[in-house]
Amino acid sequence: MCGRYYIDSDMEEGLQSLLVRIERQIRMSVDAGGDKEVPKRLIEGGRDIFPASVAPIVRVKEKKAGLESCTWGFPGFEKGQVLFNARSETVLDKERFRESVLKRRCLIPAAGFYEWSEKKEKYYFTLPEERRVLLMAGFYNAFAEGGHFIILTRQADDSVAGVHPRMPLILDEDAAVEWLQNDASILKLLKADAPRLKREKKGQLSLFD
Repeated sequence: MCGRYYIDSDMEEGLQSLLVRIERQIRMSVDAGGDKEVPKRLIEGGRDIFPASVAPIVRVKEKKAGLESCTWGFPGFEKGQVLFNARSETVLDKERFRESVLKRRCLIPAAGFYEWSEKKEKYYFTLPEERRVLLMAGFYNAFAEGGHFIILTRQADDSVAGVHPRMPLILDEDAAVEWLQNDASILKLLKADAPRLKREKKGQLSLFD
């Protein structure tokens, strides 16, 4: 699963580059070669994102690539329940999710994400390269109270498996662009290999952590 991740303003340069590349590759904007503004209010400072938090997603809408604020998690079947992850292996079998995966795919940018071991040890996972934005695959939908998104997960690779059996479905930049605009690649990308991650132990979980 993925139940917490981190964003900060150091992601701005990488997100600008990504948005320009998306529009250039799929020819969605006449001015795709120029700088793409990233609204600083969406990534300013540094903060942890929890289910039910508002956070930025990357989406293509009305032939434009951009960032949009959405709430993490679909409303659940019971009052107060939040569905914030979906398994990549079975998501297309779920009637509640299928249409959104087919028609409303997005990327969830992060500096890194957290997982906890069975011993309640906290680990932080990032890409090894500096100033790289980690791109998690997901999908979104509109509800009465606004837009909501879900992060897809997959079986953990060997860089995460020693801590937790599941991890976010992370796409490299080529696959991320394809995820947003190529319907024919959905099945392939749901099985995409994960990039190798760097992990850092953060200590024991506490009530205030």
